[in-house]
Amino acid sequence: MHGLSPEMSRSGPLPAALLLLAGAAGAATPAPLPASPSISATTSPIVWPSPPDPARIRLVAVVSSPKDLLKKRPGFFRRAWATMRGISAEDARPALVRPYGVCGDGHRIYAADSEGAGVTVYDLDREEVRRIGGTRDGRLVGPIGVALAPGGSLYVTDPPMNIIKVFGPNGEFARAFKPVADLKRPTGIVFDAPRHRVLVADTGNSRVLVCDPDGKLLRTIGGQGTGPGKMSVPVNLAVDAEGRIYVVDPVQCRVQIFAAEGSFLSQFGEAGQMAGQFARPRGIAVDGDGHIHVADALFNAVQIFDRKGHLLLFYGAGGTDHGAFDLPAGLWIDAANRVYVADSGNQRIQVFQYIRDAEAGGQGKKDDANHVAP
Repeated sequence: MHGLSPEMSRSGPLPAALLLLAGAAGAATPAPLPASPSISATTSPIVWPSPPDPARIRLVAVVSSPKDLLKKRPGFFRRAWATMRGISAEDARPALVRPYGVCGDGHRIYAADSEGAGVTVYDLDREEVRRIGGTRDGRLVGPIGVALAPGGSLYVTDPPMNIIKVFGPNGEFARAFKPVADLKRPTGIVFDAPRHRVLVADTGNSRVLVCDPDGKLLRTIGGQGTGPGKMSVPVNLAVDAEGRIYVVDPVQCRVQIFAAEGSFLSQFGEAGQMAGQFARPRGIAVDGDGHIHVADALFNAVQIFDRKGHLLLFYGAGGTDHGAFDLPAGLWIDAANRVYVADSGNQRIQVFQYIRDAEAGGQGKKDDANHVAP
């Protein structure tokens, strides 16, 4: 297995390096996603790091076309089921043009298609693909962010329209709102269910808005600047179990962390081509162990950090193979530690399983070419 590369190159594969992911508690076994037809029990698992190290990230599904949702059935029954669903059993055309934001719950995957003027919904239980955003009141122009609320409501940011739209569990338009009158290019959005609030990246105003679910403004975070707590172009957001808020600023190439009430806590990241640095950071999410996953569109990889900014692991490479990326964008981690990545240039969503420390055998610290201790 390769060690940690001294420099990340977009043109070549990125070796995965296992670092210490320690101190994590066990988790319930997640409900499995239906695997894509080409990811089956007969296919060698796609994991990071490579054996013999215990796997910490495993690819479990790749979805793009309606064909990807069809479960493995004998030919006749598969064709008949597809016909009932109104799709071709061999329809391999991508249902996405340029996905950016993504979220999911193991039953449905929602992808904001910024160039497709809508949200694509992959219904894994019903094995169907549908679109949100085509009706007059619910029309979407260039959606970027999606956030799923308890009960199934979907919040969608639309920067060209400078508005946030909410859709019901079945995709019906519910309402639209602006937390502030001067909302400008809203992008990232996340629903903080335990605290019953919505966080929105007000990108054009260099700040983050904290709202109640109806869109009433509660507070603002940030403002133009480069100092601690200030921002240039906040785009992607995440919130962890304790309510800490994570903000990616691709211009400043850093992640800032704020307390639940909005006070600045810490930051990490810098521009560069070395592992642990950022070239074009995009999506961000926090797993069940508190590790921070950040997608980088130029590295074609997802890097995992601890809260102090120490690099723990990275996975992915440039390309079209399963597990490879072309301009990865939005990122989401659900309650079962499934990692959803909007693989924008490849017009697909890839889903990975983060394997917690206890499940991986409780690895202790190693100090060799395959492990880097922070």
